[in-house]
Amino acid sequence: MTSVSHVRGGHLPQAVSGAREHLSPDQLLTQLFQKIDTDSAGSITQDQLAAALPNMKLPPAIKAMGADAIFQKLDPNGTGSVSQADFVSGMAATLSVGHRVRSSGGDAAASASGNGGNQWHSAATALSGSLLSLMSARETTWGHGGGAGGGHLSPEVSAPSRPLSPDQVWTQTFQQIDTGNTGSITQDQLTTAFPNLTLPPAVQAMGADAVFQALDPNETGSVSQADFVSGMKGLVAYPTRTATGVDSRHRADNLSNRAASTPHGEDSRLTRLFQRIDTGNTGSITPDQLATAFPTLRLPSAIQAMGSDAVFQTLDPNETGSVSQADFVSGMKALMAQNATSVATGVDSRSRADNISGRATGTSYGLANRLTRLFQQIDTDSTGSITPDQLATAFPTLRLPSAIQAMGSDAVFQALDPNETGSVAQADFVSGLKSLIAQNATSTGVGSRSRAASTSYGLDNRLTRLFRQIDTESSGSITQDQLATAFPTLRLPSAIQAMGSDTLFQTLDPNETGSVSQADFISGIKSLIAQNATSPSGDGSSTPSRLDNRLTRLFQQIDTESTGSITQDQLATAFPNLTLPSAIQAMGSDALFQALDPNGTGSVSQADFVSGVKALVAQNASTSNDNRWTQLFQQIDTENTGSITQDQLETAFKDRADAIFQQLDPNGTGSVSLEDFVNGMKGIAS
Repeated sequence: MTSVSHVRGGHLPQAVSGAREHLSPDQLLTQLFQKIDTDSAGSITQDQLAAALPNMKLPPAIKAMGADAIFQKLDPNGTGSVSQADFVSGMAATLSVGHRVRSSGGDAAASASGNGGNQWHSAATALSGSLLSLMSARETTWGHGGGAGGGHLSPEVSAPSRPLSPDQVWTQTFQQIDTGNTGSITQDQLTTAFPNLTLPPAVQAMGADAVFQALDPNETGSVSQADFVSGMKGLVAYPTRTATGVDSRHRADNLSNRAASTPHGEDSRLTRLFQRIDTGNTGSITPDQLATAFPTLRLPSAIQAMGSDAVFQTLDPNETGSVSQADFVSGMKALMAQNATSVATGVDSRSRADNISGRATGTSYGLANRLTRLFQQIDTDSTGSITPDQLATAFPTLRLPSAIQAMGSDAVFQALDPNETGSVAQADFVSGLKSLIAQNATSTGVGSRSRAASTSYGLDNRLTRLFRQIDTESSGSITQDQLATAFPTLRLPSAIQAMGSDTLFQTLDPNETGSVSQADFISGIKSLIAQNATSPSGDGSSTPSRLDNRLTRLFQQIDTESTGSITQDQLATAFPNLTLPSAIQAMGSDALFQALDPNGTGSVSQADFVSGVKALVAQNASTSNDNRWTQLFQQIDTENTGSITQDQLETAFKDRADAIFQQLDPNGTGSVSLEDFVNGMKGIAS
């Protein structure tokens, strides 16, 4: 909020010192607002301002703007109404600007001395005069006496008899923040009150966090009244040079540097932060150390929003894997200065975070260059594009933000290739990953894994399409048979594909209701993808940890004596009650035990049970897929000729038939045999 008294250190001109009551310019404008607000609604409309404007004695340049233009300045977002607070701050700013335009020649004394403080004094004098003229006009119109010239003020609108000192101004501000009258304020109290405080624009632009850090350099967590007053006086000492024409960005940069360069300033604070992160006292920190400490660091919100990975990449542009104390301090100061500049120039918080992230990572070793090198690392045959397999192979070795790493290679590729072309060019790789990083950095209130997975290319949308592909009856839920039928055609991560449709359905339907809704399908598959991405084993035969947990519970159900191993008799006893994939159930307990105990020891440990059943599930999935492709071929081959044509394929795949048939029949023979169909469809599905 722009202030007349606070911005100018509480100094009002002697020309109005003879009045009988203490009313600040803010109070004068408040009374004017109340006269315009004829229905006491707490806000005014454009019509109300237009009705009152002819009776206001404003500077000619302001008056000439007209009611419409003035209202637009007071209501920049076009809400149709202006609150009292916005009216006071907006009119103070408008009158101040009008004065500067009107007196561009400058005050003679100020021009002669070149003193910024005199220019501020001149601006304050003219602004107060404008307010007094306003109020004298109000007296004439609303019956408080005085001629049109308004030579005197009635007691209710009189100006202050003597100016408030800066100490008094900041004491009143402190008391406004200290709602509990404890004699000290916390960061939360300052943050709560900050939007309503009357502060110089450059101080307001710092934000509550940075102001509190400047007032509390030793991080005690509270600021006394004396420290608040002295600290704020120090902060506003520099911005009073605004009238000299220094642009806002330059002011914000210098203010940030000035605040950070106090005796207990930002260097000391950042050094202490570094020492807190450097738990081994090695003199340098790693990405893991920063990630561990990051949630506890008191950093500006836009830098916090970047996340530890992006911050470390900014501090370590050469990718050495460690950051020294000196580089940490200088790098963090640069980020804070960029944040302060963004605030001062009016960029909204999301754009600030984007810009900081972009500027910070866009150094000479910037994000684009880094992503280009990553692409070249993946594109081993230098074709200029990469496939899902190439990304999957290189993925574990790529240094990516943790939330993107958590998506897994399949989900990342789908985000980079929303049209499912099967390849991603270098330009699309760089722009797509930059978008994912920016979205992850600026998202709030959502877990990092979910943020990364729910981009504009989102996983949710893709899984919704898969669900509809399975839900052929559009019932809003799917059965085990529907999933089994569609399963070979679904493009799922290899580890989930390896589970087979039966195990997947059991995972999605843990309560065995027999159906899975769209919401449960999406959340379940996303959970499996996330688990697969963070699982230590990355091979395709390894199913997600959720299956491990399920098999562990089954083992415990069999191991009634809790010995940590099971016998053939125990398996036989529990077998009828176990929920296993149908093909494994069909083996019977004896054959299953023999498969789990190939050396004939007579017992199977929990680890061998889990790994053995998982291996059987994977084998069953492969065999099951062959059987299903065979069944599908037989359904298409209605004439039982042993081969199918493109027209016949259309009955199963409709508008995708042309593309699929070309892959099944690369030589253009016009027909596809059972063997070619099964092998070809397995390749397409994988």
